[in-house]
Amino acid sequence: MKKIITFMLLLCFIQVNAQIVETVATHSKIKDGLYVDDLGNVYTTSGGLQNGNEIGKYDIASGTFDFAHLTGVFGPIDIDEKSDGLFVVTNYDNNTVSTIDTATNQVTIIATGLDGPAGIAIDDTDNIYVSNFGAPPTYSGHQIHKITSSGVSYVLVDDPVLFRFQAIVFNDQGELIVSSQNKFYKVDPVTGAIQLWVDLGIGFGHMVFRQQDSSIYGTSAADDKIYRIDASGQATVFAGTTAGYQDGDVSVAQFNNPLGIELSPDENIMYVSESTRLRRIIIDPSLNTEEFNAGSIAMYPNPAEDLLSIKTEKEIQLVRIFTLQGSLVKETQHTEIDVSQLSNGIYFVQLSIDGQTFIKRFIKK
Repeated sequence: MKKIITFMLLLCFIQVNAQIVETVATHSKIKDGLYVDDLGNVYTTSGGLQNGNEIGKYDIASGTFDFAHLTGVFGPIDIDEKSDGLFVVTNYDNNTVSTIDTATNQVTIIATGLDGPAGIAIDDTDNIYVSNFGAPPTYSGHQIHKITSSGVSYVLVDDPVLFRFQAIVFNDQGELIVSSQNKFYKVDPVTGAIQLWVDLGIGFGHMVFRQQDSSIYGTSAADDKIYRIDASGQATVFAGTTAGYQDGDVSVAQFNNPLGIELSPDENIMYVSESTRLRRIIIDPSLNTEEFNAGSIAMYPNPAEDLLSIKTEKEIQLVRIFTLQGSLVKETQHTEIDVSQLSNGIYFVQLSIDGQTFIKRFIKK
């Protein structure tokens, strides 16, 4: 109890919209790429050359982690989902790409003969793009394979500037962005034409595009940090300091070989996988590009005992309250909320305002 009280007192001195790093699961099979479904559940991969054949699942409702939620894959590196609900997985250990029916655990190979398949990007019409890191012993991959929505697989790009690369993602212009040898390239997904975008002197293991601020976020295992690259190609450190393990504010948090990265459906929670751990970062909603931001929201008293009041200059469509583990405990359209029945502790308040989603936190005492 003393630890909980101490933590609550410390949090009172943290800005309400601070960016916080938290550990949500620990397991030896958390190794590489991530995917987050529409419900906010997180899927993990066990990595290539690790004798792994599992896809793990962190269930956001229960706060539990099942390291072998899905099986039948071979050294899975990355995971994504098509519009029909089938998961797509790169199997590094046997140079294939497969789909998984999550309802039946049926695994189907959809492409063979790749060269150490690694990252995945899927466009709006279910064409799949796969980066090739390179299979052992040379690890000299330099191709992007394309698997069309009709199931045809072929080499879209074969270029030596792509070398031992993995991170691949679409931006909001429909361009493929790939990270290779500390440079970032733009790839035309139709013709395969490739051009240098920016040379930042850093490279990413995986990356994700965030619509709210039109930026790419990526993991850098070389210096154990999470970076943000804006639309102009400017890079800044988003989270992480030195190699290690420490939760807390992004300015002091430590990562150890971060690799996978994904966003929650509302883009306000970022998940990062590192060796044996799944971490999450509560993103400051004021990063939104809209004029109205989280700073326009007042929530009091905080801590609250019986009644929590929320005031904004715009109408709130929906209020949802979650535990730190992600469990939904209250949903309402009212701005005067009875919290007397909630257990003492820290909660997140998700607000839907004019098509935007904002997250605040409060303490129930």
